[in-house]
Amino acid sequence: MRCWPVALACWDRPDDLLRESARQSQVTHSHEDCLAACELANATIYYLLRGEAPGQALDSAAALVRLPEPFAQTIRAARSRRREELSNSGWVRHTLESAVWGLLTADTFEDALVSVVNLGRDADTAGAVVGALAGAAYGYAAVPDRWKVALRGEWPLGSGAIWTTDDIAHLADRLVGSTSEGR
Repeated sequence: MRCWPVALACWDRPDDLLRESARQSQVTHSHEDCLAACELANATIYYLLRGEAPGQALDSAAALVRLPEPFAQTIRAARSRRREELSNSGWVRHTLESAVWGLLTADTFEDALVSVVNLGRDADTAGAVVGALAGAAYGYAAVPDRWKVALRGEWPLGSGAIWTTDDIAHLADRLVGSTSEGR
């Protein structure tokens, strides 16, 4: 759920993308499924940002990433799952399966996110993953304005500094800009 900033930081360096995606997972989740899931999610974002349609972007990413075969089967099957067949338990396979399902069965950012979050159980994790994927697929403009207005928070905590959606978007732009300018 926290790997997508690596996709932005490495948007122009596909060789670094997979390595850095796995490295950020290793800090807390070093199982091979977790490493592969971060690589797959970020490689999918990489292709989505280049304009590939969601299904094609996932296929392109899957060709780059070595998913353990049982995990690969789960992801391939996600496209045809019915809502009630999804476990969304928080296990990385279930999280990515739910996120892929949402991305591939919805036609808008909002529909993808709402459908996955409404699966319940580990809704925040799967919602974060599908949000990153759908954000890359549909872009910032596709995020409903009523959500953008409501998103705000204090950072650092106790500082009194309130961040808005525009502040967060500006930070993401700076992250992308700093990687291309600094290398």
